[in-house]
Amino acid sequence: MIRLGTSAFTAAGWEGSFYPEGMKPADYLSYYAKHFNSVELDNTFYRAPSKTVVEGWARKTPEDFVFAAKVPQICGVFTYVAGHPGRAFRLGCGVI
Repeated sequence: MIRLGTSAFTAAGWEGSFYPEGMKPADYLSYYAKHFNSVELDNTFYRAPSKTVVEGWARKTPEDFVFAAKVPQICGVFTYVAGHPGRAFRLGCGVI
């Protein structure tokens, strides 16, 4: 199966061009899921969504709909620790 989606289900300028004029943002995901079978979750880059938010997404989409979550930004943050010269550590995502 081919999955087709966008990098988010909301974006400036989509109302009136993709979403019908006057549609409430709370209805965007349900409408989006009638046209696409997947979406990238950009907000997971910044923080994990709450259980309530995830359950709401699930209620608004079909069972086979795919959410592609971005890896949290902390996983791309490196630091060097005293006593470990030349060894980079990835904060929050384990040791490299």
